Amino acid sequence: MRFAGAEEARKAIEAYTSPRTRYLDELERYVEGTQYIGLRSWDDGDTPLRERAPCIVYLLAKAAIESNEDLLLGDHRFPELSTKPGEDDDILDEDDDDDGLNEDDSAYVDRVICEVERVAKFAAACREAFTSAQAVGTSVVICGARGTLGRLFIDTVSPKWCERELDSDGRVTKLI
Repeated sequence: MRFAGAEEARKAIEAYTSPRTRYLDELERYVEGTQYIGLRSWDDGDTPLRERAPCIVYLLAKAAIESNEDLLLGDHRFPELSTKPGEDDDILDEDDDDDGLNEDDSAYVDRVICEVERVAKFAAACREAFTSAQAVGTSVVICGARGTLGRLFIDTVSPKWCERELDSDGRVTKLI
């Protein structure tokens, strides 16, 4: 179905969005199963078959992404953050004096890490970022502190809404 001004709207969108944004949007549409919006109905016999929307759209990419997310970061699978990873393992050398923090300092820092993780909702942000990275090949995470109390936060933002500037080594220097 065409409407008045559709062509002008398409040209304006193309003129004011970057090729990267259009590419990320296309990938996102494949994951969400919306890539066929705008095509004629499957039942339209006057339209060639390749130009019709399918009658069933199975979200295989989305199912695979959700499966990977559950496998890696699902319930009871999120890695535990610690200053002494593997401290409960028997493979630690008891005679090694260069273990980093002593037990009391390590326990204190671990409590701080756990509180930061809880307040900032770190595990949820990791799941969102992992899902975005699998869907469109990149993820955008903004970390900081809000308000006068400095409440920690981690926000994941749709990569297609962001433009980035890279340095000569290909590292992100600025997020717009």
